[in-house]
Amino acid sequence: METVRWIRHIFLGIMIAGTTGSIAYIITIIAGVIKRDLNPYIRLTLMKASILLSLIPVMLPVVYAGRVRYYEGKLFYKGDLLVGSPDNITILMFVVCIVWFTGCIFQVIRITAAWWRLDVVLKGNIPVDNGEWLRIFDGYKEKYALKGITIMQNDLLYSPVTVGIFNPQIILPFKNYDDRHIHMILEHEFHHIRSKDLLWKQIGVLATWVHWINPLMHILFNRLVFQEEVVCDMHVSSGNSNYTQDDYIRFLGGLDDNDLVSSTASAFCEIKHHVLRRIELMLKLKNVKKPTAKAALLSVVTLVAMTFAPSYVMAEQTAGFEENLIDKKTVQVNDAQASDDAEVMIGSTANDGVTEIYKHIDDMVY
Repeated sequence: METVRWIRHIFLGIMIAGTTGSIAYIITIIAGVIKRDLNPYIRLTLMKASILLSLIPVMLPVVYAGRVRYYEGKLFYKGDLLVGSPDNITILMFVVCIVWFTGCIFQVIRITAAWWRLDVVLKGNIPVDNGEWLRIFDGYKEKYALKGITIMQNDLLYSPVTVGIFNPQIILPFKNYDDRHIHMILEHEFHHIRSKDLLWKQIGVLATWVHWINPLMHILFNRLVFQEEVVCDMHVSSGNSNYTQDDYIRFLGGLDDNDLVSSTASAFCEIKHHVLRRIELMLKLKNVKKPTAKAALLSVVTLVAMTFAPSYVMAEQTAGFEENLIDKKTVQVNDAQASDDAEVMIGSTANDGVTEIYKHIDDMVY
């Protein structure tokens, strides 16, 4: 019974968190429609906030708090949402668990297969032996103040890739890059590493695992990955004395995708048809500046504030539905128990009456 109760609370938290994250993302989409030139950095920040809201059930304590009363040093619970768990709901929780875990396992298998394919490719890595490339690489390590990064080459890749979160590797294909190309590649990949884009990609994958049944979470994840590339392009395509934005656009347009989509890798050209859209956005938003930390924080606070009311309503409705289900099951159990008690009482009374009749007959005879 206690296990079923905890399972019920966990799934209620998952449903409420998924709803909150979906509402936050819908608000982000609406903001982008209303303000078409929405700063890409702000858009990415709002997407990250939506991902976090989908994983942290912030509305669950609010829903529970409305059902707890404190009186004379004791806690009292209103309704059956917190402590109720009739036997009849156990089957429902069991079915929910089976369906949810099956979906999660499918997602894990799919992502693991992509990891395995990438790992097979990475076994062909060899260290870069071009002295000029290594000199440029060391310069970017110093510029970004990052350690533990290595640079490799692999003849199975078609475009540069960064792999790993804790000890990143920048992997180049075997192509005749000149120094300008190396500057573009390293500026791009170092920006991904400094921005923790691969970590956020992993967090997005976790959200798609937990909410695999929610199509908005999959859309949000794909848009998050694309937006990371857009922001990276915006940041590194200008302001570098070693190449121009036109150089960067021509280089980006000539890349081929690797057909290796993995949550632990970030490819310069992950999906070929996205490249044209990235170039369009670069040309359209040439003078966009990175917002201050205060502006980014204000955007997140505004998003959370706008999400609160609809999320609370949806959370209350979800909790109310579950509470009504528990109440219905409890009433059915109580009615059945009351019926059994009544039958026992009637049977006992009838037996007592028969006993009295036989006793009276015996007194008359004797």
